Amino acid sequence: MSTEPDQSHKVQQKSLVPTPVGMKVDECLQQVFPLVLDTKFTATMEAILDKIVDGKQDWQQYLVKFNFDVFQPALQSSGVQIVTNSLKKSEKPCPKCNNPLSEIPFRKVVQSPVKYFLKCMNGCEDVLFF
Repeated sequence: MSTEPDQSHKVQQKSLVPTPVGMKVDECLQQVFPLVLDTKFTATMEAILDKIVDGKQDWQQYLVKFNFDVFQPALQSSGVQIVTNSLKKSEKPCPKCNNPLSEIPFRKVVQSPVKYFLKCMNGCEDVLFF
């Protein structure tokens, strides 16, 4: 973890003011994830996250739907490549293609008793296990 201060913004008279680094990050995100930065989209997402907190929406279903409806298409259209050949294979087979599922590690910010989730990396896009 970096000990350097965040250089994406600064506080000036109780307001956040973007720095050149922050503006460059925003520019990159606008190119790769324009929908995610759209205010209507984020307002809808906030409402769904409130439902998840209240127990009225399943977080796993939402995460899978977000991944396939928003995140994956954005990555594919941007040309971003995800490196998958270094992932550990599980003993659990994919129910569609029977190849071993890959263990995708959770980031440290996710509070979970499990350290990874399982995903088919052989083209079965809707196969994901938490």
